[in-house]
Amino acid sequence: MADLLSPVSGAYKATMSALAGRRIVITGISRGVGFETAKLFLKEGAEIVGVARDPERLERAKKELD
Repeated sequence: MADLLSPVSGAYKATMSALAGRRIVITGISRGVGFETAKLFLKEGAEIVGVARDPERLERAKKELD
């Protein structure tokens, strides 16, 4: 976890740049917290592997995230 922290004005702030190039599995990616997490991680350069129960919602989420 140390690589996720960087000093900011004497305090520590979590940074997402440590996600660049990482492969992350997200369950429930088709909506809600899973979908929003995927958007954030993709923005930070992570590669996402998504899992969802509903194939149609999963396909829709994939199109929205691409």
